Amino acid sequence: MTSRYERAKSCNQRKFRYTLRLQLAVIEGVQNVYHDYARIQAEKINELREELGVVDPETDYVTDDEEDMDISDYDES
Repeated sequence: MTSRYERAKSCNQRKFRYTLRLQLAVIEGVQNVYHDYARIQAEKINELREELGVVDPETDYVTDDEEDMDISDYDES
């Protein structure tokens, strides 16, 4: 997308530059929203791991308890 914009800029095609700038702005906005969403989800995952005692919040390392955990302990069926 940016290469198309640069080509339109070098050829002085203002109509195409404007359209491409709008498209680039939308793409950057979507990327920012996706990045924020991913960051928020990662924070939630870390909070849940801390609650379960799987990750030590100070060192961010896996504790020994995770090795002893059995997945059947969390089976709801």
